[in-house]
Amino acid sequence: MPASQSKETKEKPMERSAAEHPVIGIDLGGTKILASTIDATGKILSRFKKRTKAEKPFQEVVQRIATCARGAAQEAGIPLADIAGVGIGAPGAMNPIAGIIHFAPNLNWKEVPLKKLLEDDLGVPVFLENDVNLGTLGEQRFGAGVGMKNIFGMFVGTGIGGGIIIDGKLYEGASFMAGEVGHIPMVLDGPLCGCGRRGCFEAIAGRLAVVRDIANAVKQGEKTSLLMEKSEDILSIKSNAIAKAWQEGDALTVKVLKNAAFYIGRGVASIIAIFNPDAVILGGGLIEALDNSFFQQIIKSADVHSIPAMFKETKILRALLGDDAGIIGAAFHTWDCLANGNSAQKNN
Repeated sequence: MPASQSKETKEKPMERSAAEHPVIGIDLGGTKILASTIDATGKILSRFKKRTKAEKPFQEVVQRIATCARGAAQEAGIPLADIAGVGIGAPGAMNPIAGIIHFAPNLNWKEVPLKKLLEDDLGVPVFLENDVNLGTLGEQRFGAGVGMKNIFGMFVGTGIGGGIIIDGKLYEGASFMAGEVGHIPMVLDGPLCGCGRRGCFEAIAGRLAVVRDIANAVKQGEKTSLLMEKSEDILSIKSNAIAKAWQEGDALTVKVLKNAAFYIGRGVASIIAIFNPDAVILGGGLIEALDNSFFQQIIKSADVHSIPAMFKETKILRALLGDDAGIIGAAFHTWDCLANGNSAQKNN
């Protein structure tokens, strides 16, 4: 039986010289920007947060990112000139080497040269990478996957994203889009996905899929305590409210979440069959909010759908770093890029 882990994080030393300069890790999301200064021991020295305001022109959002970087350095008491570099995780399709975000629907961005804009503003090297990739890297270097070289990180939140570590390095694929596990076809002619296709993994088992299924059942006359918790649109219900209903045994919520766990387990089994990793690490808002009984439902489904010998040799672990995974991964990515001659490296 693959091991599970508690969410409690134990600090582990980074494999870096203590004499190295600190870096800034940034997690850019559709609603918030989080920047932290991180030293060579892995200690988070500061946190600086702002709303993204994605409805604004991209130039204004870039200025807000730069403000967060400066704020993180200032709160740590470190001059920006002493920061070795800035790593930033962002959503969407991108070219990390060129530093361009091609398309990020959550930000309403197209062809934004984020790396150059921030380097011109901050005067320090900036390294761009997909946010889920950096979350996976953070877990591999400093969280649940420490000591493992081959990892798949699956993050179940609003949708479902994946990151791949092979031989200790990020694997990005031929066009920097590897790991888009949320768009694996899962159900023939299933629910419509945000990508425009039907039956994608995240359209079956992501948070939006869970609340959609609950809402559809309510329209058919089923009852749920979730409607007693929020008077507005049920589709706005967050992971914590869903978790509370699960823990209280709300019949409809339990039914829908068991179905989601079944498909998440099938997704994990597919990853095990394709990649044969040391571990599949599960994180994201929905996984983190729900208790171990939900996690065990996923493991049970993965067991049923996996090749027994492969399942036995693969750990299925809960992510440990929570919201810090992205900024810690951004720090490691920055050090890796600097070690590779001050440029991002494509690993495929």
